[in-house]
Amino acid sequence: MRQRRFWIGMGISLVALLLAMRGVAWRELWAALAGADYRALVPAFLALALSMAARVIRWQRLLGPEVGFRASADAMGVGYLFSNVLPFRAGDLVRPFLIGLWTPVPATQALSTVVVERVLDLLMVFLMMVGLLLAMALPVWMVRAGLVAGGAAVGTLIGLVWLAGQGERGKRLLRRLMVRLSALRPLRWLGGRLPLLWRWRWQDPEAWVRWLWGGIAGLAVLRQRRMGAIFFWSAMVWLSALGIPYFTLTAFWSHPPLTAGGLVLVLTNLGLAIPASPGSLGVYHVLAREALVTPFGVSKAQAVSFALVLHAFQYVALCFWGLVVLTRRSLSWRRLQAKVQAE
Repeated sequence: MRQRRFWIGMGISLVALLLAMRGVAWRELWAALAGADYRALVPAFLALALSMAARVIRWQRLLGPEVGFRASADAMGVGYLFSNVLPFRAGDLVRPFLIGLWTPVPATQALSTVVVERVLDLLMVFLMMVGLLLAMALPVWMVRAGLVAGGAAVGTLIGLVWLAGQGERGKRLLRRLMVRLSALRPLRWLGGRLPLLWRWRWQDPEAWVRWLWGGIAGLAVLRQRRMGAIFFWSAMVWLSALGIPYFTLTAFWSHPPLTAGGLVLVLTNLGLAIPASPGSLGVYHVLAREALVTPFGVSKAQAVSFALVLHAFQYVALCFWGLVVLTRRSLSWRRLQAKVQAE
C-alpha cells in the first residue's frame, strides 16, 4: 500500500513537471539558471523568516495565552516538515497534536485554530486577487479561481462560527452530516488510505463527531480574542510573503513589477488545493510559470527556472526548520508517528 501511494504521488509530480517543462529548451533553462543572481535569495529568505514569524504570532494569538511563542513555532516547524514529506497536508494534523502534547490546550481546540488559519489565508489571497484586478488585466480563469477561493473562505468562516454558536443543536447537525458522509463509498475508501488518520474511521461516525465537534466548539474562543490583532498579523503574514517570490524574481529579472510577485504568490497558494504529491511538486511550478508567461511575457525558460529556484529554496528552508525542532526536542520521525497513532 505504501509503495502504491508513493508511485501515485510520483506519477502526479511527473505529469505536472512535464506540463511545466512543455515548450522549454533545456539549453535555455540551464542558461537562465546559470545567469541568475542568487544574492537575491538573501532578502527572499528574510521575507520568508518574517512571514513565518508572523504566522507563529497569529497562531499563538488564536491558541491563547496558555501557549508560548516557542511551542507554537516548534509545532509549526514540524508541521511544515510533515506536509512537505507526506501527502494530504499531514502537517495540519500534526501541529494540533503537538500543541496538545506540549501545552495545556487540547488538540481538538488547536485543530479549530488551524481551520481558522486556513480561512484567514483564503481571505487574504482573495484580497490580494482583488488588488491585482485593480492594478492589471488578468486571464478569466485566474479571476474565477480567486473569486471561488474568496467565496469559499467567507462561506466557511460564517458556517463554522454559526455551527459553533448552535451548541447541542449544532452537534446534532454535525452528527447527521457525518452519518451521511460515512455511507459514501468513495470517502470510506479514501478514509482507509490516508496516512496519519488512524483514529479517523469512516465506519465510526460518532468518533468523527467527537473529534470535529471539539475543534468546532473551540471556535467560540474567537469571541474572546482580539480579532483586530489576528487580522493585523494575517496581513503581516502575506505582506511579508509577497517579498519571497518578488525578491527571488529579481535574481532572473532586473526590475520586475510588484504585481508579478503578487500573482505568483496568489496562484501558487490557490494551487495548494489541487491534489498533488508532498510539497505540491509540479503543480507549484506550472502555476508559477503561468503567472509570469501570459500576463508579463516572461520567457518559458526564465519562468520555469524561477519556479524551480523559488520552490526548492522554500522547501529546503522549511524542512530544515522542522528537522532542527525534531533534533532539539529529541523526537525522531518514527517516534512522533507512533505518538500520533497512539493518541
